Amino acid sequence: QIAEGWTALNALLADGAAGHAEIAAACVWRFVQEAHPGLTDPATLPRLAELSRRLEATEPFRRIQQPFIAPA
Repeated sequence: QIAEGWTALNALLADGAAGHAEIAAACVWRFVQEAHPGLTDPATLPRLAELSRRLEATEPFRRIQQPFIAPA
Protein backbone atom coordinates (compact mmCIF):
# COMPACT_ATOMS: atom_id res chain seq x y z
CA GLN A 1 0.00 0.00 0.00
CA ILE A 2 2.80 2.41 0.80
CA ALA A 3 4.57 1.75 -2.49
CA GLU A 4 1.34 2.21 -4.44
CA GLY A 5 0.64 5.49 -2.63
CA TRP A 6 4.12 6.84 -3.36
CA THR A 7 3.81 5.78 -7.00
CA ALA A 8 0.47 7.56 -7.37
CA LEU A 9 1.81 10.69 -5.68
CA ASN A 10 4.93 10.64 -7.84
CA ALA A 11 2.75 10.54 -10.96
CA LEU A 12 0.65 13.50 -9.79
CA LEU A 13 3.54 15.85 -9.08
CA ALA A 14 3.99 18.61 -11.60
CA ASP A 15 7.51 19.67 -12.45
CA GLY A 16 8.45 22.90 -10.71
CA ALA A 17 5.33 23.23 -8.55
CA ALA A 18 5.76 23.82 -4.82
CA GLY A 19 2.50 24.54 -3.04
CA HIS A 20 1.29 23.29 0.33
CA ALA A 21 0.71 19.75 -0.93
CA GLU A 22 4.21 19.49 -2.40
CA ILE A 23 5.81 20.85 0.78
CA ALA A 24 3.88 18.33 2.88
CA ALA A 25 4.88 15.51 0.52
CA ALA A 26 8.56 16.49 0.77
CA CYS A 27 8.35 16.52 4.58
CA VAL A 28 6.73 13.08 4.70
CA TRP A 29 9.23 11.77 2.13
CA ARG A 30 12.13 12.89 4.34
CA PHE A 31 10.58 11.34 7.44
CA VAL A 32 10.00 7.98 5.73
CA GLN A 33 13.53 7.96 4.30
CA GLU A 34 15.00 8.52 7.79
CA ALA A 35 12.56 6.53 9.93
CA HIS A 36 12.24 3.54 7.57
CA PRO A 37 15.39 3.35 5.43
CA GLY A 38 15.02 1.00 2.50
CA LEU A 39 11.21 1.10 2.55
CA THR A 40 11.15 3.15 -0.65
CA ASP A 41 13.64 3.51 -3.47
CA PRO A 42 14.17 7.12 -4.63
CA ALA A 43 15.26 5.85 -8.05
CA THR A 44 11.75 4.51 -8.70
CA LEU A 45 10.13 7.81 -7.66
CA PRO A 46 12.20 10.45 -9.46
CA ARG A 47 9.75 13.35 -9.26
CA LEU A 48 9.21 12.92 -5.54
CA ALA A 49 12.92 12.49 -4.84
CA GLU A 50 13.77 15.58 -6.92
CA LEU A 51 11.04 17.67 -5.31
CA SER A 52 12.30 16.74 -1.87
CA ARG A 53 15.92 17.45 -2.83
CA ARG A 54 14.99 20.82 -4.31
CA LEU A 55 12.86 21.94 -1.38
CA GLU A 56 15.35 20.73 1.24
CA ALA A 57 17.98 22.93 -0.41
CA THR A 58 15.94 26.07 0.33
CA GLU A 59 16.69 28.31 3.30
CA PRO A 60 13.42 27.63 5.16
CA PHE A 61 13.94 23.87 5.00
CA ARG A 62 17.60 24.10 6.01
CA ARG A 63 16.77 26.43 8.90
CA ILE A 64 14.12 24.20 10.49
CA GLN A 65 15.46 20.75 9.67
CA GLN A 66 15.82 18.30 12.54
CA PRO A 67 17.35 14.85 12.22
CA PHE A 68 15.09 11.93 13.01
CA ILE A 69 15.84 10.37 16.38
CA ALA A 70 14.23 6.97 16.81
CA PRO A 71 12.47 6.27 20.08
CA ALA A 72 14.47 4.13 22.47
